Amino acid sequence: MKILKVISVATIAALTFACGADNDEGSTSELDGTWVGTCSADGDKFSKETQMFGSGQVTATFSDYSDVSCATETLAIAISNPFSTGAAVTTPAGAKEIMSSPTTKVTVTLKTDELVALYNGTVVGIAATCGGGFVKNKAKEVTAASCGSNLEGVFATTNSYNIYKIDGTKLYFGACGDAGTATDCTSAAKRPTTLDTDFSTKS
Repeated sequence: MKILKVISVATIAALTFACGADNDEGSTSELDGTWVGTCSADGDKFSKETQMFGSGQVTATFSDYSDVSCATETLAIAISNPFSTGAAVTTPAGAKEIMSSPTTKVTVTLKTDELVALYNGTVVGIAATCGGGFVKNKAKEVTAASCGSNLEGVFATTNSYNIYKIDGTKLYFGACGDAGTATDCTSAAKRPTTLDTDFSTKS
């Protein structure tokens, strides 16, 4: 999810993404609802992110598609984290604090026969560590699977600190810096002060 930094959807062999204070479980937030990102291209790969907020939980679903319009989904990875929002920040104007807690659940859904065969096969780093047993169009929970070491960034083990801003029907998150920088979102003091140009639209 883009709470922490810009997230790119999984490739088959190496999946890369990363996630992002007052909301307790069961409370409501102005973020509650579904926010859908734009269809983006990386070479011949197409992807889109959807974020669902509610009751102090956010589930970000990162989907791969086979077409430029993101109409035919091939793979979906859903990552759930508790979150909480906080006070308004000075910069940028209109933005507020947000914090996400360690990941509580990760599921993988494969939408093609080819991917099912791949994930149930012998490819090192996929079937060997995710446990196999994938069924087409059925979500499989991999939260506790050892494939977490190969799904880089999926299993957030620490809190992430960011900012967000709602501008009409658009949702922006802060542009977290690289690890070790002054705005890497690893502490409240390291929240970014600029917004990412990517946004999601409330559906």
